[in-house]
Amino acid sequence: MPFISTSDAIDHSGAKTCCFAVTADQDGGLTTYAPHDDFFVRNVVPNPVLAPRTCT
Repeated sequence: MPFISTSDAIDHSGAKTCCFAVTADQDGGLTTYAPHDDFFVRNVVPNPVLAPRTCT
């Protein structure tokens, strides 16, 4: 099934650090979507929804 939006695709990403997007609207305004804080602190961790196992 294809994703219905950029945020839908990001919400299904396996790594939280890949969960970031900037989109432009028709007027040239920019919108960011980053549902996890890990992107901004450079912390690489799996998406807990898709990869709930702990790494050892």
